[in-house]
Amino acid sequence: MAKNSDSASGEVPTQERVAQLLGQAPRLMAEGRVTELAEALADLPNALRAREPWLVYWDATTRMFQSPAAARDEFARAFEQFEARADIQGQYLACTAILECLVLDWTDFDPADHWLERFETLHQRHPDFPSPEIEIRASAAMLSVMSYRRPGHARMAHWVAQSHALIDRHRSPQCLAAFAFGLFFYHLWVGDTPARNRILHQAGPLADSAQIPAIVRIGVHVMRAIDHMSRGQLAEAQHWADQGIRLGQEHGVKLWDFLVHAPAIYAALSAGDLPAAGRHLSAMGASLSLRGRLDQAYYQHIAALVELHRGNLPVAREIARQGLEASDQAGVPFGAAYNHLSAALVAHGLGDASAAEDQLARIDTIARETSSRWFDYLARFNPVRLGTSVDGDLQALAEALALGRSLESYSAPFLRREELAALLARALEADIERDYCREVICRLQLAPPVGREVPASWPYPVKIRTLGGFGVKLESASPGTGNRQRPLELLQAIIALGTRKVPVAQLCDALWPDLEGDLARQNLKTTLHRLRKHLGRDDSLLWREGCISINEDAVLVDALRFEQALTAALAAENDAQLREALQLYRGPFLPGENNAHWALSARLRLRNLYLKGVRRLLDHDLGAGDHEAFLHLAEQAVALEPLAEDIQSALIQAYLHSGRKGDARLAYERCRAEFMARLGEMPASISEP
Repeated sequence: MAKNSDSASGEVPTQERVAQLLGQAPRLMAEGRVTELAEALADLPNALRAREPWLVYWDATTRMFQSPAAARDEFARAFEQFEARADIQGQYLACTAILECLVLDWTDFDPADHWLERFETLHQRHPDFPSPEIEIRASAAMLSVMSYRRPGHARMAHWVAQSHALIDRHRSPQCLAAFAFGLFFYHLWVGDTPARNRILHQAGPLADSAQIPAIVRIGVHVMRAIDHMSRGQLAEAQHWADQGIRLGQEHGVKLWDFLVHAPAIYAALSAGDLPAAGRHLSAMGASLSLRGRLDQAYYQHIAALVELHRGNLPVAREIARQGLEASDQAGVPFGAAYNHLSAALVAHGLGDASAAEDQLARIDTIARETSSRWFDYLARFNPVRLGTSVDGDLQALAEALALGRSLESYSAPFLRREELAALLARALEADIERDYCREVICRLQLAPPVGREVPASWPYPVKIRTLGGFGVKLESASPGTGNRQRPLELLQAIIALGTRKVPVAQLCDALWPDLEGDLARQNLKTTLHRLRKHLGRDDSLLWREGCISINEDAVLVDALRFEQALTAALAAENDAQLREALQLYRGPFLPGENNAHWALSARLRLRNLYLKGVRRLLDHDLGAGDHEAFLHLAEQAVALEPLAEDIQSALIQAYLHSGRKGDARLAYERCRAEFMARLGEMPASISEP
């Protein structure tokens, strides 16, 4: 018999071959013997293959991963034939395969509407699935396509609940693998964080078992990376993305090549690591030609963000435009929302407020129609609607941050780090979501905003007190153990000598004056290493171009903060600002800690600066006739600097002028005790009342 012959003489054996082949087809596909099945089907007569729906179905199955669009047309033909025969199992499988092809193709979800309706009609007529296996496969397909195409549809909740119920009922890795990815992303997109946490917890063991197919394990790594990224755990996010990339390379699995780089890019943007973001974006783009239009839209969303972070706004605008066009053609609401977001941020960067707001309004619509708290949050928490100035809408900021906290969102890769820092600083100034804001800052290691007063509650990783005492406070760790005397003395010297660009030679002379240059320098290196270890951050102190500086983004030094604030207030001649700056002075620099020449010099400099500010403000209060303010400030000043003769005398005279002779006498006695204890004599300039 000739190949593809339809002769009558070959009809009986051909029917036997068909029956045998249809019996073997499920096993061949399960074993990955796709080519063998395809060749066996090709050996059958064309007319027979065209009229037998199961042959059409299996022929399409062999090609659905390579050519999902073409396979979908064949599955549609098989479905019509199954329906004509009233073959319920065939209808369920063919319709399910059509939905799966739409996901595999990732190009155009408009045809999904027709097949979602056909599936629901079939399910209404025949609510009992032909088998548990078909129920799992069909439910997983409905979950995926509904979440892409109709996330706001009334039936979406049914398929989500059905998916969770099947996982709980079967308790098998295979069933869990069928639903995990779809459920994770749906719950992420709608902002149901407890449900997202639940499915990730359930799916976690799949990635840790060598018995589970690599394609599933990589998917779980992607879920882990996204989860850690959203929580601001950026190193962990990068780790799981790298694990997914490595596993794909080891097993030759390319399906995840595109998506596995996305959380790595988000993590890099959140960390401000633009080179790393660029590397992952290039790798992501390299697999783009293998993917559909939805992937193109998502890639363009991320690429626009990267260019926005780089400051390449014209480039970002063109990429964002292409992304909007692709997402509109793909017909996926949640995917489109991401493209609207990047387009809004780019338009804002270009100063086009109207275009930016128009894009956010589209996200509002999607969020409202899908009840998505996640996209509602993205539409709220951005500089388009919140701005970054201190006079922005605090109520809107409070609502956005409360929503972010409820979503357990601790990173914002869509915003540049300086924009995020400015928004969080404004919230801290207004005491909005204080703990949440501080946690975001700590997890992302954000530097305080430049050009504005840093809120007192800003969580510097390291805080150093030198005024009125000495102490080191770490935000999230305990100080290192071991002998700390020399490292802390080095820290004190760096602060005393200016904190910024202190010459290494000057530090060596200050701390090791009796040692030769090379030996002193080696001691400095060793001591600096120990100091960094004690502070818990390698970047707390910077050694560059022969100088050492304290990293002011990570370390708050009270003396430096006081000096900067008071100097600015004096220059601005702003009395309110001056009064606030004076409150930062809590006593002499390193009192009783160190009497080395460099410590004494800094102590005197800061004391003189403080007293200059006090005298300026006392003159103002006296001129304004505000005697209570005058007395309050003078009392504070002599408590901190009791040897300030002129202020002691002015305080005593102010008490007398106010008729408070008893207070004047007490002030004089306290003054006399301080001078006698410290200098052994009472200044002639201070008269006894």
